[in-house]
Amino acid sequence: MQLSLTTGNGVIVISALTGEVTLNASVATLAAISPGNYFYDLILFDSDGKPTALLAGRCIVEAGITAVS
Repeated sequence: MQLSLTTGNGVIVISALTGEVTLNASVATLAAISPGNYFYDLILFDSDGKPTALLAGRCIVEAGITAVS
């Protein structure tokens, strides 16, 4: 599964003032991720289209950790 979160679709917001990066994925988007082991990376493209890798890693998605009602 490939999940694409971008500033273009409003899911990633970067503060011009602080440089803080916020991910705003919807519940539906996150619920569509099946349990498993995944890799991620966060790449920032400058105004000329030059990419800079900010971070990368692995994550484990497990079902049913927290139930919210």
